[in-house]
Amino acid sequence: MNIRVAREEDLPQIKELYRDFFSLMAKIQPDIIREAKQEEDFFREMMSSDTSDIMVAAESEEVIGFMVLCEQVTLPYNCFVQYRYAYLMDIMIRKEHRNKGVADSLIDQAKEWTRKRNLKFLDLNVLARNTNALRLFKSKGFKEQMITLRLTL
Repeated sequence: MNIRVAREEDLPQIKELYRDFFSLMAKIQPDIIREAKQEEDFFREMMSSDTSDIMVAAESEEVIGFMVLCEQVTLPYNCFVQYRYAYLMDIMIRKEHRNKGVADSLIDQAKEWTRKRNLKFLDLNVLARNTNALRLFKSKGFKEQMITLRLTL
């Protein structure tokens, strides 16, 4: 398995994985996520920006997983400590390659990406009902920083 920055020729497979990602998230938490296709502009923006990357886990020419990383800045309010940080926007592994260390390798690469950019933090959001992802991220050292609560009326 090779972890590398996505290339133009990877896009059809990444798009397919994104459809699977949105479908899976919609099944886990349909009150928040619905099935969809990722917008074409999103891929162009992430791949052309100096502050973001789409990384793929590949075996030969097959993309078996991907993640989207980008630099962010804290909200511009006086009460927040101001800093730049890395944000792991999305991560998805093909079903047949799950539980084989692919996500671990991608997360390790995300940590390296963060260090190379001299960023101190790597943040992400995860759906509350996505227990598999929660378990994975906690096993990789992620800790809760904020909790979003919702009251349905």
